[in-house]
Amino acid sequence: MKFVELLALFAAASSWTKWIRRLGGVGLLLLGVLDGSIVPTFGSLDLFTGILSVRQRPLWLYYAVMATIGGVIGAFTTYRLGRKAGNGWLEKKFGERRSKRVRYLIERWGFGAVLIPTLAPPPFPASAFFFAAGSLNYPAPKYLSAVALGRAVRYGAIAYVVSHYHLHLLKFLRHPERYWRESLLVTVTIMVAIGLLFWLWGRGEAETSAGLGVPQAEESTVGRNV
Repeated sequence: MKFVELLALFAAASSWTKWIRRLGGVGLLLLGVLDGSIVPTFGSLDLFTGILSVRQRPLWLYYAVMATIGGVIGAFTTYRLGRKAGNGWLEKKFGERRSKRVRYLIERWGFGAVLIPTLAPPPFPASAFFFAAGSLNYPAPKYLSAVALGRAVRYGAIAYVVSHYHLHLLKFLRHPERYWRESLLVTVTIMVAIGLLFWLWGRGEAETSAGLGVPQAEESTVGRNV
């Protein structure tokens, strides 16, 4: 029975891949809407943006734009859902402790706390930050600016790199010892970014452990943070 289920899952994944490739940029937009929602997509938008950019290299910017637009629409949908549902649903979905950390980061860092999750790779819970921003009434223009900037940088970088340097990536995979400087630079950059994420997350955990919960008022003062 498990083997049959595995085959069914593989068939569904194959159909999904063919569907995205056939639709092209429109498929990325629709997948981006899903990716920005509370439904997990496990990095599939990153993957398909790269695949389509390699297949149609002159269209890399188009694919990046479509992925960004879809991601922004999905993230705004989650933001609006957060405004309507409030903090109770967030705590039910992610747990009281984690939701308090997320709300603290939004209150403390504002724009940066929305921007960084849009850049972070999966399985970072970006949707929790989107939802929390809505439940805390974080100003919509600032929220959309942060999401659009982060998504544009993310998908623009993916589409550009794979469309212009895919042969170099293959060479690197075959002969990594020849590209140790580039590899070191990328590794250090990723480590710094991840370290920043954990530092921000740790500050939120320390504050909630000390009993500094986020105010539950109807109108939050988070709008004053940039």
